[in-house]
Amino acid sequence: MIRHFALILSLLIGCSAFAQSQVEVVSAYTDKDCYLVGERLCVRVDASIDGKPSASRVAYVEISDTLSMYAQCMVALRDGHGWAEIPLPTTMHSGCYQLSAYTRVSQRLGSDAICRSIIGVINADKLSRLDDITIIPSDSCQTPHALFRYKAGDTVCIPLPETDASGCCVSITKGGISANLSVCKPSVQPTTEGGMTAYCPEIEGHIVRARVASGTSAKVMTTRLSLIGKTALLYDGKRQPDGSYLYFTSGISGNQPVLVTAYDSLGRSIPMELVSPYQSMLPKRLPKLTVYCQEKALRERAAIARQQASIDANAPATSLVHSVKLMSATPDYFYDLDEYTQMKDVREMLLEFIKGIRKEKQHGVSLLYTYNPETRSYAKMPALILLDGMPIYDADNLLNYDAHLIKYVQIYSGTFHFGSSSCCGVISFITRKGRLANYKLKDGEQLMSYAFPQDHPNPANGLASKYHTTTWYPMVKAKTLTITMPSAEGLYQMTVQGKDPTGHILRTAYAIKVVK
Repeated sequence: MIRHFALILSLLIGCSAFAQSQVEVVSAYTDKDCYLVGERLCVRVDASIDGKPSASRVAYVEISDTLSMYAQCMVALRDGHGWAEIPLPTTMHSGCYQLSAYTRVSQRLGSDAICRSIIGVINADKLSRLDDITIIPSDSCQTPHALFRYKAGDTVCIPLPETDASGCCVSITKGGISANLSVCKPSVQPTTEGGMTAYCPEIEGHIVRARVASGTSAKVMTTRLSLIGKTALLYDGKRQPDGSYLYFTSGISGNQPVLVTAYDSLGRSIPMELVSPYQSMLPKRLPKLTVYCQEKALRERAAIARQQASIDANAPATSLVHSVKLMSATPDYFYDLDEYTQMKDVREMLLEFIKGIRKEKQHGVSLLYTYNPETRSYAKMPALILLDGMPIYDADNLLNYDAHLIKYVQIYSGTFHFGSSSCCGVISFITRKGRLANYKLKDGEQLMSYAFPQDHPNPANGLASKYHTTTWYPMVKAKTLTITMPSAEGLYQMTVQGKDPTGHILRTAYAIKVVK
């Protein structure tokens, strides 16, 4: 949650800093150069200004060919660094793709400030003559000249090249398939002003943008973005000159269910739609992909990639943390309804045993007020009512809600700020699944899944074989790295990437032969 005055102050400071003539530099490093569809691409993104970490908190990564976009993700940055994992969809064809990485700052500076590189992708199940790819069968795939021999399962200490303060990323990948793309450069396509029309650097967190749905002429008077789950997170919308609305979020990561509510002057719901934050950059042209591979290695890796794609497709969406607090405040009254006799609806529940709430009728509309134990009085203004984090403006609709679906009731007194607005007390109802069970949304309201930035996922080295990458260390600042060699014998490649002390990109690859 971002308090109003603190947000304004931070934005003024941030805009002043970014308005200077300093140029932000974005760099991106991937765990390998060539992938199969279904695998995950591991990427690290750095953002710096004059060699020092940038204040940007979010980076954007896009993967595209010359015709369309295939994968996108946001990366949460801390001190100018962040990393993420991107599933490569099975709809991708075989060939070269452009990987673009940028922040709102570098996006504003134009094409030259955006980091671009080339990756290769193989769709082993749908190889076509139309694919811009040449596969060369080879029992001795292209490997770096330096060859090291280690025993399977041995723990070895490997010296690393000298890098700048950001350290380096290290990956070990299986052999059998290789493509030398380090010298390939994508063509520069003039960028369009995607995302926001009003420039706002993301120095607090990701800025969500929404607009009135097409075909709707109603004028928005109030609008909020709410995250649906077991933690209440609300953000007021800030209107932009082009008529869109910005919601300044902070500290949110992963796929989350969100709801944008908007109302006109008569309290009628206005349908809203989220605007993609990505710039959707496409290259003018891409080089032909040449792959050296062993047929057996391709078959085995394709089978693992299909398995990983199935796992990703069936993985449940991440959810908000279970919490009994609102904006770090402790509730004045807290009820776990499993400890009480179940009632038919919320109206009956409030009447029988819930304390700290008073219900009044004004002009035929029910209003709820919270009780403050310190002042021993009820608030003079109605409370904000939440159901799984979603604001409820029709109290009667909630009073008729099935009480069996609710797990917790939390009552907060005092004044709370949500962006530019405030309320006198909050009454939060949390269902057992935190997903608005059996609650009927109003016309124009739609629950949507939104992919917020990935917040430094832990590299799963124990499961890394499913990515075809046996080891992935996104950020190593030591002079040496202790690594346990893979348990399966064969040929591997270790790649070290980063920047040298002078700020130039370094990329060193070593061939490793693992024997029994």
